Amino acid sequence: MKIKSIAKSILVSTCIILGVSAFNGQETQAATNRHPQSGVIRVVYNGRGKVRLLDANGHYVHQYVNRGSRWKIFERGTINGKTMYRLGSQKQWIPAQYASLNGFRSANKISGIHNGTVHIALPSRGTYFGITPVSFPTNSGVTPGVDGNYLTDLNGQRHQISRTSADRVAQQIASCINSSSVRLTDEERIGLAATYVAQFCQQDQYTMKGKYYAQPYGVFIAHQYSCAGATRAVGLVLNYLGYSFLHANANEYTHQWAIVKTHGRTYWADAQTGVFGEGSFGQNGKVFR
Repeated sequence: MKIKSIAKSILVSTCIILGVSAFNGQETQAATNRHPQSGVIRVVYNGRGKVRLLDANGHYVHQYVNRGSRWKIFERGTINGKTMYRLGSQKQWIPAQYASLNGFRSANKISGIHNGTVHIALPSRGTYFGITPVSFPTNSGVTPGVDGNYLTDLNGQRHQISRTSADRVAQQIASCINSSSVRLTDEERIGLAATYVAQFCQQDQYTMKGKYYAQPYGVFIAHQYSCAGATRAVGLVLNYLGYSFLHANANEYTHQWAIVKTHGRTYWADAQTGVFGEGSFGQNGKVFR
């Protein structure tokens, strides 16, 4: 399938604008937490028409992308409090909620809370492509995750992050997962670990330079990360959860993630983007085992 570069396309169109305009009537906010990110997104949403793009200052522009179309991305940032991807120029940003990165939606995006259950998009079992729903039980109706200097667990309790050491933060994340009042599966526990670490990464700067970018300390304390650092950070959390992990592609100049083999089953967790699943982890049509 042809992958488009939006910078070379004119997208102005007379079409039905995507129904939910999340930022209409609200004060706009310029892009923050920006860092380079490469990959390919597929435009996904339920509805008619096309998805309208925004500029880096949070204003809608007269450019649209078709549902199901694929585009290269060059940067990720936060605009109007929402994660977005830059497709081309600074006037071509798409909300992450309508973007399926390399064929899946990131699991660190909560899709909704219904009847006391947090529903999260999860790549289908055994493959990197497609989405199946998975739920993290919660009695609180509060989304678990990272909120500034606080961790929220599945019971809705908030815990101030103790940034005294990377080990201490990893222990706190593991405690939040272990505190669930509902029994979690191995996949849910591993997935939650990836989700928490990915939310730390969203607050950090992506870099391949410096002293800590490849270490858990960078992710949790120094506010810098890479896929290597994210993998070691989630590995630390997994250790405190009682799992051993394999570091895929450790010390290689390529993408890295964690592999967990437990109870006769194999799981993977990509903590840079917060996606996880069971079976083989694949990328761009290639499967890694």
